[in-house]
Amino acid sequence: QGCSAAPDVVLAAECVWLAELIEPFADAAAALLLSRQGSCSSAEPREGEDRQGHDTREDGQAALPPPVLFLSSRERARSGSTTFAPVGAALAALAARGCGDCRLVERHEAGGGQDDEDEDSPLLVY
Repeated sequence: QGCSAAPDVVLAAECVWLAELIEPFADAAAALLLSRQGSCSSAEPREGEDRQGHDTREDGQAALPPPVLFLSSRERARSGSTTFAPVGAALAALAARGCGDCRLVERHEAGGGQDDEDEDSPLLVY
């Protein structure tokens, strides 16, 4: 699998709400996020780094940046739930697979006036 087969962006919406989906989701997302590792860029500093520390390929061209995951989900899990999983469980599963660089970029509070079964929980975007 070459560099061109790796995605630039991975979008995941409402993928992590059931506990049984956490591990398969993390496996699939990590495979996509780590798909360029070793083939297009390197985590180890090389002789070919430019002055700003950006990685370059052997031919002098800049290496492609790693793919980015945008994950959005509502927090459905309640204390003691065995069916629903907290969003943090998905983030922990991703971190365990080497994809732990994560931050909350947006939080939409519930109560937007729409007829939504989940309107009592915030929408989280990582």
